[in-house]
Amino acid sequence: MTSYPSLFRSEEMSLVQLFIPTEVAHDTIAELAELGNVQFKDLNPDVNPFQRSFVGEIRRIDEMARRVRFFSGQVEKEGVPTRPLDESAPMLLVGPRVAQMRDELEVKLNEHEARLIQMNESYTTLSTRTRELQEARHVLRETAVFFDRAGGREQEIRTSYDDGTQPLLAGDAESQTHAREGTVQFDLEFVAGTIDRARVPTFERVLWRVLRGNLYMNHTDIDQVFIDPTTGAEVRKNVFIIFAHGEQLLAKIRKVAESMGATLYPIDANADKRNDALREVNARLEDIGHVLYNTEATRKAELTKIADSLESWKDAVMREKLIYETLNLFNYDARRKTLIAEGWVPTRDVPRIVLALRHATEIAQTSVPPILQELHTAKKPPTFHRVNKFTEGFQTIIDSYGIATYQEVNPGLFAVVTFPFLFAVMFGDLGHGFLVTLTAAAMIFFEKKIAKVDIGEMLGTFFYGRYIILLMGMFSMFTGLIYNDIFSKSMHIWHSGWEWPHEGNGTLTATATGHTYPFGLDPAWHGSENALVFTNSYKMKLSIILGVIHMTFACCLQVPNHLHFKRISSIWAEFIPQLVFLESIFGYLVVMIIKKWCTDWSAPGAGNPPSLLNMLIYMFLSPGTVEDPMYAGQSGVQMFLLGLAGICVPWMLCTKPYLEWREHQKTSAAGYVGVSANDHEEDGRRSSIDEAEEEGNTNGRGGIGAGPVDAAGEEEEHGFEMGEVVIHQVIHTIEFCLGCISNTASYLRLWALSLAHAQLSEVLYTMTIESGFTPGGVGAVFFLMFMFLMWFQLTVFILCVMEGLSAFLHALRLHWVEANGKHYEAGGYTTYRSSAMAPSAISATAPATTTIPAPIKPAVEPATPAAPAFNTQALFASDKKARESAATDLAALAQKNGPAAFIDADFATAAVKALNDKKSPASREGAAKAISTFATKCPTAIEPIVVNSTEKGVMSTLLETFADKMPAVAKAAIKAVKDLTSHMSPWATATLMPILLKQIKENGKYQVKIGCLEILDNLVAKAPAQVAKLTPDIIPVLSEAVWDTKAEVKKAAKESLTKTTSLVSNKDVAKFIPALIKALLNPVEEVPNTIMLLSATTFVSEVDAPTLSLMVPLLSRGLNEKATATRRKVAVIVDNMSKLVDNEFTVRPFIPKLLPGLIKMEEGMADPEARTVTQRAIKTLREVSKIPEGDGSNLPPLKLADAAAIAKLTVGVYTKAGANPAPAAVDPVVVYASELAAALVASRNFEVADWEKTLSPYLAFVAATPAAQTVARDLVLKCASDDDDDDEVLPDEELGEDLCNCQFSLAYGAKILLNTATLRLKRGHRYGLCGRNGTGKSTLMRAITNGQVEGFPSPEQVRTFYVEHDIDGSEESTTVLDFIINDKRVEATREEVISTLVSVGFTDVRQQHAIGSLSGGWKMKLALARAILFRADILLLDEPTNHLDVVNVAWLEQYLTSLKTCTSIIVSHDSSFLNNVITDVLHLNRFKIKRYPGNLEAFVKAVPEAKSYYTLEAASDYKFRFPEPPFLDGVKTKEKALIKMRKVGFQYPTQPVQQLFDITLQVSLSSRVAILGPNGSGKSTLVKLLIGDMEPNKGGEVWKHPNLVIGYVAQHAFHHIDQHLDKTPLEYMLWRYQTGEDIEEMMKATRVVTAEDEKKMKEGAIVVVEGVKRQIEEIVNRKKLKQSYEYEISFKGLSSADNQWMPRDELIKRGFEKKVIEIDTREAQRLGMLRPLVRKEIEKHFADFGLEPEFVSHNTMRGLSGGQKVKIVLGAATWRRPHVLMLDEPTNYLDRESLAALIEALKEFEGGVLVITHSRDFSESLCREVWAMRDGSLEASGHNWVEGQGSGARIDKKGGDDNDEYDAMGNKIDKSKKKKLTAAEARKAKKDRMARRKRGEEVFSDEE
Repeated sequence: MTSYPSLFRSEEMSLVQLFIPTEVAHDTIAELAELGNVQFKDLNPDVNPFQRSFVGEIRRIDEMARRVRFFSGQVEKEGVPTRPLDESAPMLLVGPRVAQMRDELEVKLNEHEARLIQMNESYTTLSTRTRELQEARHVLRETAVFFDRAGGREQEIRTSYDDGTQPLLAGDAESQTHAREGTVQFDLEFVAGTIDRARVPTFERVLWRVLRGNLYMNHTDIDQVFIDPTTGAEVRKNVFIIFAHGEQLLAKIRKVAESMGATLYPIDANADKRNDALREVNARLEDIGHVLYNTEATRKAELTKIADSLESWKDAVMREKLIYETLNLFNYDARRKTLIAEGWVPTRDVPRIVLALRHATEIAQTSVPPILQELHTAKKPPTFHRVNKFTEGFQTIIDSYGIATYQEVNPGLFAVVTFPFLFAVMFGDLGHGFLVTLTAAAMIFFEKKIAKVDIGEMLGTFFYGRYIILLMGMFSMFTGLIYNDIFSKSMHIWHSGWEWPHEGNGTLTATATGHTYPFGLDPAWHGSENALVFTNSYKMKLSIILGVIHMTFACCLQVPNHLHFKRISSIWAEFIPQLVFLESIFGYLVVMIIKKWCTDWSAPGAGNPPSLLNMLIYMFLSPGTVEDPMYAGQSGVQMFLLGLAGICVPWMLCTKPYLEWREHQKTSAAGYVGVSANDHEEDGRRSSIDEAEEEGNTNGRGGIGAGPVDAAGEEEEHGFEMGEVVIHQVIHTIEFCLGCISNTASYLRLWALSLAHAQLSEVLYTMTIESGFTPGGVGAVFFLMFMFLMWFQLTVFILCVMEGLSAFLHALRLHWVEANGKHYEAGGYTTYRSSAMAPSAISATAPATTTIPAPIKPAVEPATPAAPAFNTQALFASDKKARESAATDLAALAQKNGPAAFIDADFATAAVKALNDKKSPASREGAAKAISTFATKCPTAIEPIVVNSTEKGVMSTLLETFADKMPAVAKAAIKAVKDLTSHMSPWATATLMPILLKQIKENGKYQVKIGCLEILDNLVAKAPAQVAKLTPDIIPVLSEAVWDTKAEVKKAAKESLTKTTSLVSNKDVAKFIPALIKALLNPVEEVPNTIMLLSATTFVSEVDAPTLSLMVPLLSRGLNEKATATRRKVAVIVDNMSKLVDNEFTVRPFIPKLLPGLIKMEEGMADPEARTVTQRAIKTLREVSKIPEGDGSNLPPLKLADAAAIAKLTVGVYTKAGANPAPAAVDPVVVYASELAAALVASRNFEVADWEKTLSPYLAFVAATPAAQTVARDLVLKCASDDDDDDEVLPDEELGEDLCNCQFSLAYGAKILLNTATLRLKRGHRYGLCGRNGTGKSTLMRAITNGQVEGFPSPEQVRTFYVEHDIDGSEESTTVLDFIINDKRVEATREEVISTLVSVGFTDVRQQHAIGSLSGGWKMKLALARAILFRADILLLDEPTNHLDVVNVAWLEQYLTSLKTCTSIIVSHDSSFLNNVITDVLHLNRFKIKRYPGNLEAFVKAVPEAKSYYTLEAASDYKFRFPEPPFLDGVKTKEKALIKMRKVGFQYPTQPVQQLFDITLQVSLSSRVAILGPNGSGKSTLVKLLIGDMEPNKGGEVWKHPNLVIGYVAQHAFHHIDQHLDKTPLEYMLWRYQTGEDIEEMMKATRVVTAEDEKKMKEGAIVVVEGVKRQIEEIVNRKKLKQSYEYEISFKGLSSADNQWMPRDELIKRGFEKKVIEIDTREAQRLGMLRPLVRKEIEKHFADFGLEPEFVSHNTMRGLSGGQKVKIVLGAATWRRPHVLMLDEPTNYLDRESLAALIEALKEFEGGVLVITHSRDFSESLCREVWAMRDGSLEASGHNWVEGQGSGARIDKKGGDDNDEYDAMGNKIDKSKKKKLTAAEARKAKKDRMARRKRGEEVFSDEE
């Protein structure tokens, strides 16, 4: 018979096994998840979660979930509305493309996150900058006001320096007495800035004391409130200005101001400059405001876009994670590539699951479906009740008490009625019930809308139980009708059965009318004096009746359970005696209550109503005695029932044990034994559940319907034990009998709560609404409305909510304890719980507390001993008060005598002994609390005694006490150490840390480890700088602790590691700290990823020990990785970071972990390029660590600060000063002070103030004289003199104003340029920035411009302008004049702009020219004119002579030398210009900047190796080499013309005049041409015509050899690579030559087919062949034709057999010139004129131009210097082995050494060379021919310029023939020389070809 599901019993369950192919596994689980009725078992309980099959996918999904959470937080923070899930397009990640869809989602989330993080950072940066500018504006305004006011107060300011009694801030009245007439120009130096208003008084006092009154200060409030960008808190600030004499005083003021959080701003005393600065600040604020607004708008748009899909993403990510967590529960069969799963399912749902599996197979589009089979098991299945939204709440109430045993009767079914009814009995009120019902009905009506919004946990709980609330409200209305109670008032629905007299005084008595009120309580009772007595009795008896009925019903539910489980004997042995016992006593009581109600006690002879409570008491105490019998024979009936109840007790006690014993005896006599489920297999199919050794402890993991399927499995069967059975039955019997009494009493709460509810309702009504019914006018109406509102609010919140919750909890208890305890076994388990309601939240009680009574007699304190020492035993007494008193006394003594008090009392020994006293917890606690007291009251006295690193010392023992078994002792010990670390000197951290780390590393007790980690966290907060120095020791210990077996230790260690690593101050590494920690925690998966992140990072900050301690573990692991790419990146990181290490002391501790691995990697590295990188890293590491040889594994210890040696120094200081007695070196105070001094020395801190502050409190205890401060000063001098710090810095002794004095680091791309370099600039100086290409000259200038140089003055302080070649013609239609005027940085009138342009050579006519028409030289002059108008304090000139002719260079020299107040920094490779202009040289070398006074000649004398900056001489090993050009057909000599130009004219379309006139020239392989002329003469235009960038448009023609290859470098060399800066040079070359052709050449005018060309080709495409017109479709081939070529053409609509050959000249006449050029280029490729486009060949090619493979293959071009970019352009232009090189201003950006190498390479080049240059050195050393351009005409002179010369020596073809040739794919072409035919053989071959043609056979051109 089919069983249908119901709530009466749980559903029948089946154990199934699934065999799921891996390709369909994802979709199978997705389908089963939709059903939600499969409960999977974890088949891998012993497998670590990190070793499971799908852990990689889960991590990816976790990362996606993190991003979604990040988006959610950002969207919520900004208040952007999200689209609900039901309105979003569903994101179903199923089907064959699920992996691709997941990857796309991951990429999308990653892109959104990157954009959002970037926008957040930009917004924060802009906000911070805005705040700084606003502060600067206030400073400028307030200082201006002060200067205006203080015009005549200079004398007052000056006298404040000399008068020691002068107050800090003099009053205005007094200051007037020193006023002078007229305006005074201040020559005093001052400091201005802003400071937190709360710190102003402290700031004043500190400055007064530090400067001893030598200052004058004024400050004023800023009205504007600032917002701290980090905390969001409001900050109020003041502007201050401080006057002082001398740089030293100002430096002290700055230090004090910075230490107190002040922000300083450079303010000029000149009013005009202040006004200029104010205008600049306002302009910048306005600009930043616009940018900030746009950034916010963009961010809002991004968030809106994210919010549109956020809910869909959340749902998809959650589903994916649950799917893969479920898949991790399965077994993986690697041989069959199948997942094996097991789980419980409802038996009736098996067909649905089969259909779901079939559907999953169809979705995945696979042919192998999952297989399902049912298994047989002896284990108890889980309990599953199928519920709906109505029954779910009621079932949850029962499940919270306990899960029903499988197939047990479910009390949840009956709770649907009984629970709300019992609630209503307590809550009965029609009005209140109506409000509750209305609320529930509203929640049900709007449940779909409410379910979509987050209403919080509390309201969510009410919403979850909305149907329970509905029934509770409806039942409450019913009971309210019975109680006749609505808001404490009665209802007169029918006629009352009582009648009140109409008149009378005093107490009135109602008389019965004989009529009975038909339903509920008669309203006459309301308001009567005895109403409370009546309702009390009525409700109390009603509670007893309902309770007994409820318990009886619960008992009866045992019967269906016993019948179902075939426990018939339990009915006779348990159910019947229990029911008889219950009914004999309490059932009889119910009958008597009903009889009492039914008796008319007012009738004559009825007697007095008896007390039923007394009757029940006497029934037990005095059987047979009845005072007031209610019926005849009552005494006998009661005795009979009592006896029956008495019989039931032994019945329950003995029957069941006897029956079980008899059954056992029968079984044993028959010879049967118990058969275990493990002893047989029914049909060979058994579950892994049966095979598990301990089913109850399986590690279930939640997934989609996943859980511990057997967590509540059947208990292991044991043999029959009669004793155990009897004991169990005795307990059960006693529990039932006593429970009947207590449970019945519990039901009285129904009466109590109902009564309280009614009374409270009445009180509220009386005190609110009833008091409002007072006579009066309009005011009374309003008063009544107010009282009604108050009544309604109190009714809802107190009576409905609070009282309702109370009634709910009581009804809950009655069901859980009183009813369910009678029948409910609750021995099942399930994961299908439909509610999150936890029983602990309902039945939790406050923890019990134990009160320790105080002693009757206080402990008697010992008498003061005769000995001077303190009796320490009192500190460890058992009496708490005595201990505290003794500790206070010893602390007072220590405050007076210092550490001597503890030494004399031998406190350290006593404390260690007490802490080790295992028998006395009081002693241990007393010792810890004593130390805590001393640490807070006399820290300087106790520190030398306690704070040490001795293994058996006080501190070590105290740390071990953290694991004391007594919680009070452990807490006291932890508090003691925390108090010590909070009050001790921060420099004692180095003393305490070793013992702390040892406990963490070696102690076996987890409490000690956790406590020590807490102390470490305290130290991080207390002494961050000191802990940071110790991180090399800390991080390795914490890295091990995070793998501790104890979860608490792992968690604490991870937190400590996070806090400790946050101290790493290196800005480059700080952002990667989470990734580094992740790599430490999970090295296998995360090390390669983290190294990848770090390899893309630019390291510019100094690398210190904390940074190395965090990085080295990762790098050492990376050296052991298998991937060559990863190991190479490690070498690059080591190389870069080593360059930033300050000294060998920092890096030496880490050498053994890095150098051996690098050496091993170098020896085993197969990749030569990676091996080179590794060798470079080894070399750098050896240099910085000063280890020239060896692997560093046996390094001698470094010379560190020795505390013992410092102790001897201390004793020597005291002895020399005459201290009597002199202290000993072993004195604990001297030892402790020496350890503190050693810590200071180790940190290289030799500030006298720090030494005095640290050591003086302790040295004061050593001796009275000399003074402690004197000893501290002497010690710092002695220790500092021993320190080896021989860094030499060139002194700067010149006078003058400092514009800049800063120290910084700099990098570009992945290359370190400068490390802690110092830059000091004086006003009016002109600095030449010198260094090799790639040292960072242009990068430094650009970094200054972009504000990336730390410490460089801001633009508000110093106006800085960068002059570079940034006028690239992008605004080609803008006129010169408008270009300058539109530049917002230029603050000049139109007249000033015009005047300045005229002064640099721009006439009125030229000012109206468009920028696009300007030559390179004129663009440079325009940039200089703009710089002049900027009126900068510092000019940054990057190659200013580039493109300038000699006249303009001379003008620039004169202009720069005329600047007296403007400072210039100049980068130029024009040595003559640089030598004439500069006053100083800034030399960039070895990551530092060093200044040399004088010009370039003086610099070369000081630094001879820098001669290449001055002369065109290259080092012997520094050479360029151009590729040898290939042979050209028909060119026998080098004098043969390759390019000819005849009568060419040209005019730019945008210009009114012609640029070139009648140009005639020729170029050959021997040409060495210098094209000279002034700026704008047409030099670059001429070259562009030659290379084909433009075509002649004023007559003339240009001819080039068909196979000619031209290498061209433009005037703006970077134009070639500007669009590819994010590519590496290798990637750029692969892009540019991807097709074999030069893509740049394909874009030239001679290659691009225009509409005019199309028209011309269309007109010339008609060819008449044999009288038939044919149209040319394409040119397909080429062959030699005498001195020219002919080309094979195909015709439209015809086959290739109809192709014809046409001469070159004919095709050109027909308009096919550009198509012919295309074929020529393709034929050149076929002839082998290309090189293999592979990495090795490209790196080799660029090496010929001095570019290392590292830059070619691994650095983007954006990160390269200007000189390196020029080398890339040269290399790219010569890749195709050009015959002619055309270089437009090649000297730009190249240093002198590279320029010399270029000249030598061009001299050796076998092809022709044309150069445009203004460098006389360059042209004279190279060129033999000059083309002088003047006003558009060419005047040629020198060798080979005359047309027609072609004679000369023949070109030797042998060398060219021997060269290897490659095709476009990089394959070598096998060149075999053909045998030369004789004349007869040639004639025969010709006849043969003619005959084949006649036969129609194909003849190839190469056969001819």
